[in-house]
This record gives sequence, structure tokens and C-alpha cells, in this order.
Amino acid sequence: MSISRAFLEYFETEFFQGKPEEFEAFQKSLLRPLKKTLRINSERVNPTEFKNKRSAEGWTLSPTENALAFRVDREDTATALWSTLEHLLGDFYVQELSASMSVWHLAEGGTGPYRKWGDSFLMLDMASSPGGKTTQLLEHFPNSFVVANEFAKERISSLIENVERMGTSDRTGITNMNGVLFGALPETFDRVLLDAPCSGEGIGFKAEESLKYWNVKNVKTIARLQEKLFVAGLSALKTGGEMLYSTCTLNRFENEGVLENVASAFPGTFETVFQKKFWPHAEGAGGFFVAKIKKAAPLPENEKIFRRSKNDGLSKISDRDADRIREALENLGTPDFGEKTHHFYRYRNDVIAVRKVNGVPELADACYFLKFGERIGRLEEGKFEANWSLGKNRDLRNVAKLLLRDEKELHRYLSGFETELVADSRDSTGPIPNGEKVVAAPSNHANLAQIVYRDRFLGLERIKNGKITNSFPKEWRRK
Repeated sequence: MSISRAFLEYFETEFFQGKPEEFEAFQKSLLRPLKKTLRINSERVNPTEFKNKRSAEGWTLSPTENALAFRVDREDTATALWSTLEHLLGDFYVQELSASMSVWHLAEGGTGPYRKWGDSFLMLDMASSPGGKTTQLLEHFPNSFVVANEFAKERISSLIENVERMGTSDRTGITNMNGVLFGALPETFDRVLLDAPCSGEGIGFKAEESLKYWNVKNVKTIARLQEKLFVAGLSALKTGGEMLYSTCTLNRFENEGVLENVASAFPGTFETVFQKKFWPHAEGAGGFFVAKIKKAAPLPENEKIFRRSKNDGLSKISDRDADRIREALENLGTPDFGEKTHHFYRYRNDVIAVRKVNGVPELADACYFLKFGERIGRLEEGKFEANWSLGKNRDLRNVAKLLLRDEKELHRYLSGFETELVADSRDSTGPIPNGEKVVAAPSNHANLAQIVYRDRFLGLERIKNGKITNSFPKEWRRK
């Protein structure tokens, strides 16, 4: 693959004058594929236990600067990484190291060990697909809510899939807007992440055009868009709040230049807390740039270009329906999930649960969400009926468990097949017909079963004619 002469001349002049050996190493690093990395989801699994179990299965997880991100090698690759049970359940996210570092620096400031924060934040991820950064934000800030915006409509489906797979639906609202429009929601968010659209120099090994056709004119055009997005994010950020600006580029126009131009246009509105450029030949990762800023003063009032678009069909649950939902959840056995922790909405007949965070109800009126919170069931003729998702993300203590006995049964379930209840001579006093795979629970939910494999919840299913239905999402199923 060729690299634009304009690119080589610019970088040699700006960064590598008198350093021919380092410049050659830099060029080679741009074209060298990176080793696959994954980020462990510590909300789902204990990182130490995850590493120990995977090591026993022939995985080699090599540590990186991010305490939860590891370079991965596997002895057995018969099952694709994305098709493993652990991936489907959201135990980890396949994510390049550079992509994981933006959130890490927003949460940690580049120093100190990994830790979770107890703060309840309203956050904005301005360019969020495919969802790695959004779900990572909620891992660092588990009591928070993220507005995950993506401008490209064709990328929305992957964002929704990953938010649901990683178990963060109830803390996420997904929008499909030009990020510049968020500037008309001033002083709204506690944290803002702008991993900006860029020329992609740092990931040239998988985006050949970024290096082959690189020229200063195009780069400057992209930088102007980045400045507009930066100003919008800064406006939407509360005074005293923090914003992380990052790119997978290395030139000055899209990085230092954006900070300098915005600071010049709006003097005194922010201070740069942390700034670093990561060179691929030095870091062994994709090239990228991060800058963490703190807002010091409000921006001048923007023209109100943000047009409110009504969420047709979305409404707060009525008192009567709230009572029905509360009673149903108590009967299912979810003591830690209810009105104390969540707002409940109704979208047509769907029941939606949204984590209680200050400012979220107001956003429901100000933004049009393609997806808002987690769908946990439906209201049909005044009765609440729980769905598959409710049983994936929570222990339903009053629902019988159906234990998948081996990898073969697991594979059939993950592939979308129904599961038969096999009767045998063992006694069972539970609501499900006798069967060696059933663990009964004190319940009157005779038509329900929570699918379990090795102490992991796979979802809530229904029993029909001696078979367990299969509601495992089609987009996650094994082929």
C-alpha cells in the first residue's frame, strides 16, 4: 500500500526532522496490523476470574496501559471470538486499545489505578457507534445515563446491538443527529465525550485511503467540522464539567489546532487538564490524540437551532400501570429493580425502564430518541408480561431455572432452536414438568423459565407444549 507523498513530507517536516530512523519506524507502524484486543466488562464478570478461566481454555491475555484491556491470543479459534458465550453475554468487548483509551482518560485522567466512580452523571457521547465507548463510559460511571449520538444512520443498528449485549440499555438513550445541534442544549451534561470523526491517519492499516489520498486541504476541512463539534460539546457541557476530545489522527490541524482555535474564539471558557499524542511506533497501538478539558465559564448564548421533535407514543407510566408493573416485578422476584432505581415509561404497549438520573426526564422531552432505555416487557389488557431481556440482566428469584447441561445444548440455544423438556424419573415439585434440567423455584409462574448455563442467565423464556421458546436475539445468534 502506498502512502501519499504529501503525508510523508508534512510529517517529516513537522515531527521527524533529523530523525530518519524514527521516521522509518513510524511509517512501518502505520501499515502494521495490530494484535486483537478486548476490554473486560467488570460489571458482568470479575476480571481476575475471567482471566483465570480464559487462561485455562488456552487464551493468552497480555496487559496494556488500560487495566481492563488486554491483547488476546487463543489456541482454539474454531469458535469466532464474537460468537463465544462470553462475548454474547457481554463479558467483554472486542475493542482496539486506542479506541478504549479515550474513555479511560476521561474517567481516570491518565493517572492512577482503574476504579469505578459512584457519581451519578448525565453524559453525552457525541459520535458513539459502534458502542464501545458508550458501554465503557457506563462501566466507569455505573450510576449514570449516556445520550449516545450517532450521525450515520447505517451505523445505528450496531450501536443498539452492543448497548443491549453489554447490559447497559436502561442507562442509554440513542439519538441520530448532527452532533452540532447539541450546542443548543447549553449547560446540560456533566461529562461529554467527543471521539471526533477524523482523517484516520492512526488506523491506516485498516483504512488505506486515509494514507493513500492524504492532503492538507482535506485535513483542514475535517478540522473545521471538528471545531464545530467541539464548540457544541463545550456549550452542552455544564460549567465545571469535563470533556474528552480525541481523534485517531496525528497531525496538528485536527488536534492541537482545534484546541487552539476554539480557545481563541471563546477565551476563558475552558482549561486543558491533560493532553497527549500517542505515536504507533512507540506505543504499539493505533495512533491517536486525547485532550481532557474542564469548562470554566458558559459560552455565549447560541442561536436556538435545535428543533424539538416529539417522541410520539412515549409517555410516563400512569399510576395504575405503575402499580401493575410493581406487583408483577415483585412476583417475579426482582427486589433491587423497581421505582426506587428506575423511571418507567410506556411506548405504545412496551414498558421501558430508565435509570433514575437527574435531567433524564427533561431530555425525554428535548430529544428525539431512536431507542430510550430498556424494554422489559409489555402491557396487554392491563397485565404486565415480562420479556427475554428482563431475564438476561437480572435474577428472577421466583421463576424456575432451566439448566442447559452441556455445550451442545448451549450451542442449540445460542443458534435459535427451541429446547425440549426431557422428563425422567426424578421428582420435581416446581411448576415445570419433571425434568433433570429443571431447578424449581417457589412460584406461580408455571409458564416461565429463566435459562441458565454455568450460573449465567441467558434470558427469560416461555413454556409451550413441552418446549421452551427461544427469544435469543437473531443478530447475536451463532451461524
